Amino acid sequence: MIKIKLGELLNSREPMAKLLGKELPVKTAYKLSKLVKEVNNEFKNFEEQRQNLVKKHGKEDENSKSFTVPKEKVEEFQNEINDLLKVEVEINQNPISVNDLASIQASPVDLAAMEKFIVE
Repeated sequence: MIKIKLGELLNSREPMAKLLGKELPVKTAYKLSKLVKEVNNEFKNFEEQRQNLVKKHGKEDENSKSFTVPKEKVEEFQNEINDLLKVEVEINQNPISVNDLASIQASPVDLAAMEKFIVE
């Protein structure tokens, strides 16, 4: 099981997508795909909550049916988003071993963003 804050989870999204595009041993690819499914569920939940906050603080544009947060509510909106990003969630998968990723090239920046998902 992996415990991670939503902000960290969001920061791992792009590096994880890069990793999914790499050729991996079948066992590692399977583990990674299961992990990504769990992570995507949390992304979906986060996005739903973010949309609710936009609707709560924003005003709807009648023409485009989109919401914009007015200047006077931006600080309150941002504070609630920051609180949401600090929420810790549990990913019901085991981290991937660094040995399972030995066959690929990855940048230190990408690995740092995914550190909660990788164990030595």
